[in-house]
Parts: sequence; structure tokens; C-alpha cells
Amino acid sequence: EASSGTRAGSAMASTSEPESKSQAYFGFNTCEFVEQAQEATTVYTQDGLKQMHSILMEDSETSKWADVLDKGFPSVQAKLLKVLDRNFDKFELYAQRNILRVPAHVDPAGGLPETWLHDCSTSATEEDEAATDADISDLRRRIQSTQYAQRAMQHKLQETSAQLDQAAAFIAVLDEAEQAASARGVADLPAAVQTLVDGGRQVRSVEEEYMRLDKEG
Repeated sequence: EASSGTRAGSAMASTSEPESKSQAYFGFNTCEFVEQAQEATTVYTQDGLKQMHSILMEDSETSKWADVLDKGFPSVQAKLLKVLDRNFDKFELYAQRNILRVPAHVDPAGGLPETWLHDCSTSATEEDEAATDADISDLRRRIQSTQYAQRAMQHKLQETSAQLDQAAAFIAVLDEAEQAASARGVADLPAAVQTLVDGGRQVRSVEEEYMRLDKEG
């Protein structure tokens, strides 16, 4: 465990920020932080393995293999800690490159200004910032336009779906009527309906002619 912590500390120091600078910025020793995190993880892992060993030794089924467990657990622990150590190296590199690195434009002694995104810029001009703001505004406008079009399309799809449902229900009623008419000897329901419509027109025509003659008489 000690060699692992020493190795981690040396690896951290080799690529991390100068400790005085990072400590002034973050308010704690970043090398010690990583070492303590690794030590804590190792202790938790060892405690978990010990607890697992105790549970297996107390179980009526697995306790029969006590000799095998006693011999095998040290090997399992060594392999697991080796994997843990190797993966912690990856976390260590990620942390010091992306989390525990002091931004180059920040003065650790002065802390992090509230307006550091604007005041600490070293290359962007006012024209660049104005252009960026314009691009952001245009992007927001496009997003809003797209969202509006999507809502309109969804509304149209809902209307179309409702119309299709109504059409399907109407067709079902017509099919049922045609089946009922066929059962009563009406072979061609559409033709029968057309005959009724034509007959109705003739009746209305006769009624209109009668009313006209009645007025003249």
C-alpha cells in the first residue's frame, strides 16, 4: 500500500501544477488529495473483501471449502488491488489534466474573479465577442423556429389522425349497413341508396309543381 501511495504521489507531482500555485487556487494540497482518495479506496476494498471472506466462512455451504477460501482470498485481493491501482492511475491523470489544473490566465493569489470569462480573455476582441453573441442569437432563433414548426407538425398529425379515425369509423358503418342490406335481399346497397335519392328528388319536384298550380288556381 505504501509503495502504491508513493508511486501515485510521484506520478502526480511529475505532471501536476506547482503545488504552491494549485494549493493557493484550490485551497488544499492536490497531491495529498489524490493519494488520500486512493488510500481510502484501497482500505474500503480490503474491508469489503474481509467481510465477504467472513460471510463465506460462516455460511454452512461455503464453509466446507474453508481451506480453499483461505488460500484463494489473498490471491484474489492482490489481483483486485492491482486492477484498482492501474485504474486509479487513469483517474489520476484525468484529474490533474482536467480537474486539478489551474487555468493559465488566473492568478491564484487573487482568486477567481466573478467576471473571469470576460475579463481574463487573452485573444478575443470586442468584435469577436459581438460576432459570437450574434451567432448565439441566430442559433436561438433557429431553435425556436424549429420548435414552432415541430409543434405545428404535431398538431397537424393529430388532426390527420383524428380524421383518419373518423373515416375508418364511417367506413365501418357503411360496411355494416351493406351487410345488413345484403341479408335482407338488397344486392347492391349503393344503387338502392341512389334510387332512393333519385325518388326523393322526383317527389320534391312533384310537390313544387303542385304548389305552383295551387297558387295559380
